[in-house]
Amino acid sequence: MKINWATRIALFLGAFIVFIGYLVYRTTQVNIDLEADNYYAKEVAFQEQIDKEQNLASLGEEVKLQQLKGEVAILLPATLRGKDAEGSVVFMRPQDKRMDRDFDFTPDSMGKLLISTADMVPGNYKVQIDWTSEGTAYYYESSLFVQ
Repeated sequence: MKINWATRIALFLGAFIVFIGYLVYRTTQVNIDLEADNYYAKEVAFQEQIDKEQNLASLGEEVKLQQLKGEVAILLPATLRGKDAEGSVVFMRPQDKRMDRDFDFTPDSMGKLLISTADMVPGNYKVQIDWTSEGTAYYYESSLFVQ
């Protein structure tokens, strides 16, 4: 059976339209989360975050993240150990906002905080630590793969 060129063009265009329709359907089914609902307010306060990061950089040491079995250990720089500190730790999952986890940041006298990862889905998280110690604000952000 021989198909003439007009029929071939019509079949090709029909298949193309079905394919484009399928792509439109699939793209409307994808969940797109913003990193933060109040992104404009966070953008306005971004200079404060930069100042907090500079405060941490002026210490000359970084915050250390260690993954242990079933938990993550956060260790403050040596110059901040033994000092009162409080703030928040956010484990942000870029792929799904529903998997984000918030914790209070209150390290022990050795500057260490243990956070259980038992209820976290394994994957890549952005760890954001925002804390104040002796009137000085600090901010640290790092990527961590929770197993």
